[in-house]
Amino acid sequence: MSTKKENVKFLKFARMILSKMGVLPENGKRINVKTFIKTIVCFLIFGTPIFVGMLGDIYQGFQLHEKDDVMNAVIRDFVFFDVLLMFSCSIVLYCFRKGDIPILFSSFDTNKYGRPKHFTSFVQKWEKISVLICLCNLIGSCSLILRYHLSDLECLTQKKSIDKRFVCNKLCPFWFPIEIAYIDEILLTCYVILFGFYSPTIIVVVCYIGISQIIALKIQHLIDLLKRLNFQEKNEKKIRKQFNFCIDYYNEISENTQQLNTTFGFFLSPTQNGLMMMYVGIQQYMAFVSNDPRIWFQIFFGLVIEYSFCRAGQNLEDVSEELSNTIYNLPWYDMDLPMKVKIQMFLLRSQKIFQLEISPYLIMNMNYFHKFMKGLFSFIMFLRNVKSQ
Repeated sequence: MSTKKENVKFLKFARMILSKMGVLPENGKRINVKTFIKTIVCFLIFGTPIFVGMLGDIYQGFQLHEKDDVMNAVIRDFVFFDVLLMFSCSIVLYCFRKGDIPILFSSFDTNKYGRPKHFTSFVQKWEKISVLICLCNLIGSCSLILRYHLSDLECLTQKKSIDKRFVCNKLCPFWFPIEIAYIDEILLTCYVILFGFYSPTIIVVVCYIGISQIIALKIQHLIDLLKRLNFQEKNEKKIRKQFNFCIDYYNEISENTQQLNTTFGFFLSPTQNGLMMMYVGIQQYMAFVSNDPRIWFQIFFGLVIEYSFCRAGQNLEDVSEELSNTIYNLPWYDMDLPMKVKIQMFLLRSQKIFQLEISPYLIMNMNYFHKFMKGLFSFIMFLRNVKSQ
């Protein structure tokens, strides 16, 4: 039986790991055993059926002795493994950082520092895009559910040797050790629940890109405020007040960026840390060996998402560098010593460029996109070499 001292050591170790992952800030709330138990129970309840289903799906693909069935099973299970990991991340975020997202959104509703240029028009446009994407996802999800549910009978007649414990031609990788009555009705309910999780996932992607652009607009607004400062003003008190206002604005932008990276960035970490590259690579391999045009659409869709992430991150870095250059060009050398020190300290802080970060150490920018494309090409060549052997 563990002692209280050992429990404290374990919780300190767990806190250090979660801090390195970006889940907890260094000065965040304390972790307790109850929170850990709640996280593990949620994962076991919702994650175990999907994990067992993936193993059964791959097993059944090998049982059919057809390469296309095996590759389709692998592709499908990559997607659901990604879903499983993202679901786990959402549980961890809810248990440890559920208060950060409301704070992040509330900071965009205040006019404390004024509205950035084009802020209102951008938000309205982004809201329309978000609604359109969610509607397309809803229509696509309903059509997929209907298609796979109705095609089950045809699949069973074509592949009579299929293991009865495996649900034939289903969208989800479900496999059971025993036969279950009313399985079609059960799976139809599962589909609705599963795609109910897909919609928030798509909203997270839209929010991650959209919020990063709102932060970029706020940085551009801060640049405009700094350029308007008149350091020749005789009223030194007024200048100090205006400059302190800019520093406070910078602090809020820095906090917004950190909250974005430790919430939405953590949620998307399973997708971006390798799984997206493998998924698109296997899809391209399937496109080479089959004539299904839908595969090329899925490849295009995956590359567009990846490019959008990297382009948004690059835009954030560019405006951050512009901010740093603007602060550097301020006429600080004509001021008194306290003001010189304050501007130099502000300049040192601004040297740290704002970036879109995916936990634990991934930086989303165009440099990463080029590496992604090179890695994708290498992965495709590997799959082709395996096929030729």
